Amino acid sequence: MSILRIEHNKNNPYVILNKKALEDGKLSWAAKGLWAYLMSRPDDWNVSVVHLSKIYEEKGGGEKAIYTLLNELIECGYCERKQPQSDKGKFEKTEYIISEFKKCLPHSLQRDAGERVAVEAPPTNKGIILSKEKEQQHVAVFFDCLEKTEIEQYEKVWLSKNYDEPTVRHAVAYATNPNTKIRTSLIQVIKWACEKKPEISISKEEDAIKNKEGAQKIKDEATIPNGCSFEVLNKHIEICFGGNSISFVLEYSKSGFKEMFREALKKYGIKPK
Repeated sequence: MSILRIEHNKNNPYVILNKKALEDGKLSWAAKGLWAYLMSRPDDWNVSVVHLSKIYEEKGGGEKAIYTLLNELIECGYCERKQPQSDKGKFEKTEYIISEFKKCLPHSLQRDAGERVAVEAPPTNKGIILSKEKEQQHVAVFFDCLEKTEIEQYEKVWLSKNYDEPTVRHAVAYATNPNTKIRTSLIQVIKWACEKKPEISISKEEDAIKNKEGAQKIKDEATIPNGCSFEVLNKHIEICFGGNSISFVLEYSKSGFKEMFREALKKYGIKPK
C-alpha cells in the first residue's frame, strides 16, 4: 500500500491535526471522518446539524446519522453539547464545541459513577484555545499548584493563561478535596471551580477540631462572670452557672455548634473579646 501526497502550498490547503483521535479505537470510522472534517473548519465556524446533513445527504448523512455521530464524539470526549438559557429561562440554540483532544472520560469510566455530587459541576463555556502544536513551540509555563494534577499539559497552560494563581489554587484544592464527589473528569471540575469559586467542604472530624480550637480561643480571651465556669474539654464544652451543677453541655461535632455556642455565651453572660 502506498500513500500519495500532494505538495502543501496555498493552492493545496491542508490542516494539521493531532492524530490521537484518529487512532482512538473507541471511535468509529464515520465519527473520525466527521471529527476530522469539523476540525478542518475555521475556529468561528458554527456546527449545524442541518448543514452537515445536506452536504452528504445522498451518502446516508441525514440528520439522524449526524446526531448519532455527534453523540459518539460526545461520549468519547471530543465534543460538548451546550444549550444556554436566556435571562427569562428560555432555551437558546444548541451549540456543539469540537475538541482536538479528549476533554473528559467516557461515561462508563467516570469516577464515582455510582455517586452524585451535591453541587453540579458542568464545564465552563470557555473553549480550549491552545493547541498541542502551539504549546510545543514554546516553553510551557503554568502554576505550581497544577504540577502534580493528573491533567494534560496543554490544559495546565490553558488554566494558567485564563485565571490568576489564587483562583486556580482554590479550584485545584476543591477538585482534589476528599469530600468533593465528582461525576466527570478532573479538568472539567477544576474549570468549573475556577468559574464558580465554590466553598471547600470539610469533614465532620475537621469541623469538630475547628470548633474546639475556636472555643478554646474564646475561653482564653473572654470575660467570664463570677459564679460561672467555662471548660473546654476533649469532646465538648461545659458551662456551670450558680454552683457546681452543669448548666450547659455542647459537643464539638454537633450540627449547628457555632450558633448554639453563641447563644450559650449570651445566655450565661460570657463576653468574647
